[in-house]
Amino acid sequence: VFFSDPGGGVRQFAPGVVRCWFHWEFAAETGFTNQWLLFTTYLDTVAQTCADMTIADWSGRLAAVDVVTYGHCWQVMESLRID
Repeated sequence: VFFSDPGGGVRQFAPGVVRCWFHWEFAAETGFTNQWLLFTTYLDTVAQTCADMTIADWSGRLAAVDVVTYGHCWQVMESLRID
């Protein structure tokens, strides 16, 4: 249910979050000198935004949603990027 609920879940939020940013926005913050930092900042922000959206939707309905959601969002985001 957590992954596929029509009311909102990781699979619903992750694709939109992955597509909504460009690396340029993070380059203003990190610069281009350290590209690992740039890409890590991007990936962390995408996973955290997905987690925030999912937690807001599931809070009060699913125990420990605030504890496990970031990891789930990270895995779904990585799967979307690879596919």
